[in-house]
Amino acid sequence: MIHLVSRRALFSPVVNYAASYLCLQRGAQPVAIAPAAAPMRTPCIQQCGDFGLGTMASEAELREVIRLATKVERDNWFRAGSAVGEWDVKQFGHLVRYWLARMADIPPSVLTFAQAKAMDSSTDYGELLNEWASEATIGAETARVREILLGVGHSADLNAPVEAALWDACHSRLNIDGYAWSAVFVVSCIRGAAIELGIERELGGLHVGRDELLLADDAHHGYVVKAFERRFGPESRDGTYHAFRPDEHPVRPAQVGDIIVMDRQADFIADVVNFDDIPTLLLSEYVWHGDIVVDVASSYVETIGGNLDAGVKRRRLPLNPNGDGTLLVDREQLFTQEDDSGNLPALPVVDSAEGLNDRSTGRIFTLLSLVGSCKMLSTTDVRSGH
Repeated sequence: MIHLVSRRALFSPVVNYAASYLCLQRGAQPVAIAPAAAPMRTPCIQQCGDFGLGTMASEAELREVIRLATKVERDNWFRAGSAVGEWDVKQFGHLVRYWLARMADIPPSVLTFAQAKAMDSSTDYGELLNEWASEATIGAETARVREILLGVGHSADLNAPVEAALWDACHSRLNIDGYAWSAVFVVSCIRGAAIELGIERELGGLHVGRDELLLADDAHHGYVVKAFERRFGPESRDGTYHAFRPDEHPVRPAQVGDIIVMDRQADFIADVVNFDDIPTLLLSEYVWHGDIVVDVASSYVETIGGNLDAGVKRRRLPLNPNGDGTLLVDREQLFTQEDDSGNLPALPVVDSAEGLNDRSTGRIFTLLSLVGSCKMLSTTDVRSGH
C-alpha cells in the first residue's frame, strides 16, 4: 500500500483524549504530548492513502484498477490492429456504456446490468442507428431500448437518466456539436474502478460513494472544478481526486491513474487556462480534454483518452528532463498520438513555429491526482493486520 501524507496530516501529532492514545504520523518518532494527568495507553499511528467508506481500498490498488480498465477500453476501439470510429455500429454499445456511467443517479447494480445489456448482441438499437431518423423517432426509440437495458422491476426514477444516456450516445455517434464523449469516457473508467473496489456501492438500500472519486459530468470542466474545490474549497476533503499544477512544488510527479487536462481551445500560449482561474470557469464554455495516465517511463508518460479521431487512442507526453517526474509543459514541446494502425511515435517532437500547435504540451494546465484519506490505527491494529 502506498501511503500519502495529506495536508491534514502535516500538523503536529495530536492526542485522542477520549481513548488517551498517543497518535503519530506514520514513520514519525513518538512524542508524548498528552496532559500530565492523562494516562498513556496504546500508541496509534496515522495511515494515509485509503479510499472509500468501510472498504478502504488502497491507493496502489485503485490506481492499478484504473490503469487496467482504461487499457481495456483502448483495445475495445481497435479491431484486427486497426482503429475503429464512433460511427461504426459495433461501437455504439460502448458509447452507451460511457453515457450511462455519466448518470450518477443510476446505482451500481443497475449500471453494471445496463452496461452489459448495452453490449449484448441481442440488444436491438433499431432507429437509434439510423442517421436520418427524426428527433421524434429517436425519442420513441430511447424509451423502447431503455426497457431492454433496465429489465423488469426497475424504478421509474431511472427511466429519464437511461433515456438521456441513449439520446446522448446517439448524438455522439453522429458527432453532433455539444455531444463530445471524451469526458464521459474518463468518468466511465474512473467510476467503473470505484464500483469494482466497492468505493461506490449499495449498502442497506442506500447508494454509497456516488461521485466519491470524480464528479460524473459530461464536460471536463465539471469534474476539474470539483477536484479543485475538493482541494482548496471550504469543504475540502481527501479520499478523492485533487487538482494540481503540472509543475506543483513540492514536486507532484505524474502517476498511473492521474488525469491530465489540457486546453484544446487556445490559439496562443497566453490564452491557455490559468490554474488559479479554474474555480471561476464553472459556467464557461471552454473546450478541454482529459486523458488517463496508464504507464510512466523515465522520460514520458503514456495516456489514453476518448473521442480522439472519433475513437480511443494512446498518447505519449514528455516529462521534465530534470528527472523530478513532473510533466514538461512547454509551447514548443509536443506530445504524440497513436495512429490508426496502432503506432505511437517516439519523443521528443518539437515545433518552434509561432502560435500554439494542436499537440503542444503548453496546453496542459492541471493534473488531477488521487489523494488518500487518513485513519488512525493503534499499534495493536497494525500488529494484527487491521
